Amino acid sequence: MPIFFPDSNTMFILTVTDSIGQQISTSFTLRGNNHTLSLFPTTACIGDTLVAIVSPPLSGNYLYSLVEDGSVISTSNQPIFVIPFSSNFQIQVNTSCANNVRSNEILILPLPFIQLGADRVLCLNDSIQLNIPSSDSILWNDGSNSSQFIIHNPGTYFCTLIDSNQCSSTDTISVIGNSIAPPTLGPDTTICINQSIILNAGTNFTSYLWQNGDSGPFFNYTSSVADTMLATVIITDSNNCNQSDSISIIVDICTNTNNLHGDIISIGPNPCHEILNIYNVFQQIRIGSIRIQILDMTGKVVEMIDVTGSEYSVKIDVTHLENGIYLIKLSSNDFSSSAMFVKN
Repeated sequence: MPIFFPDSNTMFILTVTDSIGQQISTSFTLRGNNHTLSLFPTTACIGDTLVAIVSPPLSGNYLYSLVEDGSVISTSNQPIFVIPFSSNFQIQVNTSCANNVRSNEILILPLPFIQLGADRVLCLNDSIQLNIPSSDSILWNDGSNSSQFIIHNPGTYFCTLIDSNQCSSTDTISVIGNSIAPPTLGPDTTICINQSIILNAGTNFTSYLWQNGDSGPFFNYTSSVADTMLATVIITDSNNCNQSDSISIIVDICTNTNNLHGDIISIGPNPCHEILNIYNVFQQIRIGSIRIQILDMTGKVVEMIDVTGSEYSVKIDVTHLENGIYLIKLSSNDFSSSAMFVKN
């Protein structure tokens, strides 16, 4: 059987001779594969849309293919493709009379690289500097075009790079404000000579630095002389933000009070779990009544009782207290004292 490969519209005459020498002739015209495909735009970047135009135009529905190095990447009923990556591409159309008509090859250009990094947390009274080390054209969301961008407020920010081929890339970063509350040491306070005060910066931070170099959440201060001291703590929270607080502690002579020391009162057991005993208070000092207060490390009074001097010792039920460090404070009209204990 004869096979014909016309390059253009061509008329053919077919003559058939039978076994006795008789001939029959006929003529016919074959349309050649003379279609061409053109791509627009002629220069494209990753993510651009390529459109193929067939000349002369085809009527009807045809299958178009996006071809890379002879391999079909994707197909469509429309001559439109979005380019997924950088390479050499063609578009091909398959028809009964225009089988495997391919366009010219086009090089898809890569996009410029830009990376603003992961989303960030903006610490209080701080700023974030973003740097774009590129010679390409830079455009930030506020219209500026510097390679450095300073962020002072929470929000969403983006930057676009445009290279010499007019290919562009954009990246976005979200900046949120720090939602972790700062430490609170409380108001300025006054204590007596040889009286202790325990400051609590909070236990939910990752690191601590007190003015004397201590690195724990608590600071215990006492002084044997009248003085004024500024206590300051700098914490680092889980967002890697530094926050601080300070209070002034005035140490007074307290001439109108008698300061009780450990040799006058004793408490136990310490640490305690259920019952805290205060021993021998009224045996060594002759007073009518004492007010006992238990304070947590925020300064909140969590227990308060009044007892009289007829009792040899005082038993306090602490089972309802949460585990932690507490300050027990004893006071009356003519003396005051405090001690620290641990509830476990």
